[in-house]
Amino acid sequence: MRTLFLSLIFFISTYSSFSQNNYTIVFGNAHLVIQDSVSFWYVPSENTPIPIGSGYWGKSSFHNSKEGFKIQRWGRYGKPQTYRYYKRKCKKGKWVITTEKKEVAGYTCIKATGKYNYNKYTVWFSLDLPKYFGPLMLTSLPGTILKSKNEDTGYSIEASQVIKGGLPIVDPIVAKK
Repeated sequence: MRTLFLSLIFFISTYSSFSQNNYTIVFGNAHLVIQDSVSFWYVPSENTPIPIGSGYWGKSSFHNSKEGFKIQRWGRYGKPQTYRYYKRKCKKGKWVITTEKKEVAGYTCIKATGKYNYNKYTVWFSLDLPKYFGPLMLTSLPGTILKSKNEDTGYSIEASQVIKGGLPIVDPIVAKK
C-alpha cells in the first residue's frame, strides 16, 4: 500500500512538472499555485502538506475552473474539530475590460473593473497566464489576475513574482454541511 501511495505521489509530481500551465504566483506571504484547470491559494508554512490539498489548510481555497467549483475551509479558529471543507459553485464576476495596460510582476496586464461577490473591484490580469484564476476567490476573467483592489474596503493585493512550476495539487477532501 505504501509503495502504491509513493508511486502515485511520484506520478502526480512528474505529471505536474511537465504541465503546460504550471505556475506559482507570490502575493506577499500568500501563494497561488496553478496547474492546468485547478489552482490552490494558500499561505505556506513549514508544515505544508504535499501534495497541496492533501491535508488541512487554514486560509486556503481550491478552484477547479474546468468543472466550475471552489472548495473553501470553514470552522472556528483554534477549534480543529469544527474545521470542514465546503464545495461551492464558482461565482462569475461582472467585469468591464478596458484598454488600459500596465506591467505587474513582469507581465503585461489589462485593467478590468466590476463587481464580484457584492464588492466593487479594480483588477489587472495577464493574458499570458491561464484564464479564470486569481488571488483570494477572484476568477472569471480571460487571464490570471495579478493585482486587485477592493474599492469598497480599500484592500489591495499585488503579485511580486511569477514562477514557472509549483507543488503538485490534489482535490481536497470535501465535507458536506
